Amino acid sequence: MSSGESTFPPPSGGELEDVPMGARGVVVVIFLAVALITMAGDWVGPDLIFSTLMAFYTACRFITPEEAARGFGNTSLLSVMALYMAAEGVSQTGGLERIMNYVLGSASSLSLFWVHTRMMIPVMVASAFVNNTPIVALMIPILISWGRRQNVSPKKLLLPLSYSSMLGGTCTLIGTSTNLVVAGFQQDRYPDDPKLSNMGIFDIAPYGLIYAAWGFVYILFFSRWLLPDTEANSLHDEVLVGLMVPKRSRHAGRTVSEAGLRGLEGLFLVNVSRMGKVIHAVSPDFILQEDDILYFAGDLSQVELMGYRHGLQLVTSETEDGVADEHEVELGIVPEAEGHFDEDKSSLVSKSDPSKTMRNGDLRRHTQPAIHRAATISASASATTPKVHIDRGEHATLPRRITADANGMLDHGFADLPASPSLTSKSKGPSRLLKCVLKEESELKDMSIRAAGFRGRFNAAVVAVKRNNKRVDGKIGDIVLQSHDQLILDAGLGFSQSSPDVTDNFEDMEYVDSSGEKEYLTAFVIPKGSRMAGKSVHSAGLRGMPGLFLVYIDQADGTQLHAVAPDYTLQEGDTLWFAGGLQGVAFLLKMPGLRHIDEEHTKKTNVDILERRLVQVVVAPHSHIIGKSVRELRFRTKYDAAIVAVQRRGERLKQKIGDIVLQGGDVLLLDTGEHFLSNYRDDKAFALVSEVEKSSPPKTSKMWLGLGLLIAMIATQVIQSFTTTGKEPFINLWTAALLTAALQILTRCMSGKQARQSMDWTVYVTIASAFGVSLATENTNVAQNIGKVFIDISLGIGGQAAITSCLYIATGALSEILTNNAAAALMYPIAAAAGDKLGVKPQLISVSIMLGASSAFMVRVVASFK
Repeated sequence: MSSGESTFPPPSGGELEDVPMGARGVVVVIFLAVALITMAGDWVGPDLIFSTLMAFYTACRFITPEEAARGFGNTSLLSVMALYMAAEGVSQTGGLERIMNYVLGSASSLSLFWVHTRMMIPVMVASAFVNNTPIVALMIPILISWGRRQNVSPKKLLLPLSYSSMLGGTCTLIGTSTNLVVAGFQQDRYPDDPKLSNMGIFDIAPYGLIYAAWGFVYILFFSRWLLPDTEANSLHDEVLVGLMVPKRSRHAGRTVSEAGLRGLEGLFLVNVSRMGKVIHAVSPDFILQEDDILYFAGDLSQVELMGYRHGLQLVTSETEDGVADEHEVELGIVPEAEGHFDEDKSSLVSKSDPSKTMRNGDLRRHTQPAIHRAATISASASATTPKVHIDRGEHATLPRRITADANGMLDHGFADLPASPSLTSKSKGPSRLLKCVLKEESELKDMSIRAAGFRGRFNAAVVAVKRNNKRVDGKIGDIVLQSHDQLILDAGLGFSQSSPDVTDNFEDMEYVDSSGEKEYLTAFVIPKGSRMAGKSVHSAGLRGMPGLFLVYIDQADGTQLHAVAPDYTLQEGDTLWFAGGLQGVAFLLKMPGLRHIDEEHTKKTNVDILERRLVQVVVAPHSHIIGKSVRELRFRTKYDAAIVAVQRRGERLKQKIGDIVLQGGDVLLLDTGEHFLSNYRDDKAFALVSEVEKSSPPKTSKMWLGLGLLIAMIATQVIQSFTTTGKEPFINLWTAALLTAALQILTRCMSGKQARQSMDWTVYVTIASAFGVSLATENTNVAQNIGKVFIDISLGIGGQAAITSCLYIATGALSEILTNNAAAALMYPIAAAAGDKLGVKPQLISVSIMLGASSAFMVRVVASFK
């Protein structure tokens, strides 16, 4: 069969004749059904399934090799791949971010109606001309930060973001790859008819605009109830988690406002417990004291991380008695260990045998297990428990309450003995909080938390308890457990989710996410002429950024401001110190209006901006760079890389990067080029070298050029859609997109490597292989027989008008379990066969499939990947 011939029957109208499938058709249906089930279960990727299915059908001679390969050269599919590159060229210049930030604006306290309006309209417009994926990816962090400035939960923004990008994509032919795929199928079916083989960019617009408008109105008026603000509505129904102000804390003597504990993101200070008395309605001027217990409600994932940043101790079932009443529980119990402390030798001298000593390291190992067990010992048992006596000349007894200072050190006379993990979160870095449910058959049922001995038994301590979705008040240790109680545990390093004792008693175990991410401290300057100068922290969008926390500001006048208030006005020359994870730092590096403090050093590297990216390295334990400062090493000159941030075992380094003395295990975030990966991946100085994906800095100087080239490409398609109706276009979309990408590379908007990496080859293989699979269903009469079912239904309902509705519903249902491209590829030959026999215009059939494939709104997981 020649490539110029149509492989499909011409339109004839009337009923579809009964054409038996035969054994060949049965084989096609069986393997197609297996493929559908496999894709629905997400066990194998659609690219592998369709390519394997195509190869199998070719081997069975259902299609020829030429027919199998036809889809790989379809110009509509090639247009999809070229558009990936053109969109990447704009994304690499920061043009999309700049436009979206400008359109969203800095106004605050908008109503939910206007928040959605202001967000959805620009997303829908952009999605009509640019691929959805980069738009959604870049908008997520921008929207989270902007939404928090509007006091709107991210839950009310992210799903409308996904839906608005899908709705906008239905307005033009290039709005989504699915539209181009269906246009490619139509082109392949009617190759000799210019009117049918060349769909214009706005041919779908009369239907897509109405479709998008209905979706837009629906979201505006119903999202208030369908997307409830659970973070705000259930704030006081959440568990209360206590954080204690330790000895010598920097917050002791400060007001709540000065300590930066007001207006926290996702957290609310409910009350304060002081010496057994509970203080409600805590004002911003309330002065904190040592041993105060602050009870917070809200986003659990932020509680201990916030405590870690502020030097506050997590209060658990083991520590609450010690901080509430120092006479109830004696901590620091070491069996058979009495003696006196030798100040000169820094050791504990045995009373029974003075020749034996226990130095601090041995004492630490000996005392910590006992400290873990101490809070679970009942009052009756404490009378018979041996005590540690440290003789400082007068054989003084070890203080009954062991506390931790702001640096995580125990306040008991041993300056280098670190606190037990159960007593302070500072010693172990960010949280390891775990949520779990007590099983019906658990032997802990009807037992108090104190009697259960969580630390000794599970190496975990209870932080809070919920019952029937309401918190259980009172002392944690006194709570008597019941079946299906929801527990929040502070899990120690030895806690194992798979141990038999744990699995026998608990179910639905889940660590609180985002708690284990490495935290970097990095500094950014407000440069001269910055758009942020003169704005408050809140209005500048520096409040509530995902994965980031503004620790303090070195003001332009030389003073240092801790506990930065949301209404603080930024000034040129201010240095802002942020703590956050890897992606948070990468986000700041691309944020307009900020300049990294060491940007000048970065510019001095011999790395072209097109090749720059972030690389994460770990200093090896025996590296030759250990013990030397970054400045002394001349790191930038030696490695041709600038250090952006440093992370050290959960600590927060506050020195300037040049003054940091490197240690083994330090994690360095570098701004460098590709050469670093090849030159130093096996260098003995580093234990690990890895690139951070999509971390190239934006080429802001090329922003308008990149945008101009994309707009020019779109303009050529718009103009010819009105001037070449029914004729061969003077420049097709594939050619225009390729030329645009080539010009963006030549003008240094992006590199050739970035252009290649932008193309989604999974989409290419899936769609190209789907062409062959679709032809197999035609050649074996499978498509005609399934199409007859739709014809019979349509004739029973109302004839030709009903067929488009039936096809839309069927395609939409299929797209709920498959990708939209796969659903369109499977449905088009069936729809075309039915449409031809009923005399329905091919454009209407194509539009029905396009809209149906872009209607996966019911299953949130599917919609998020469209």
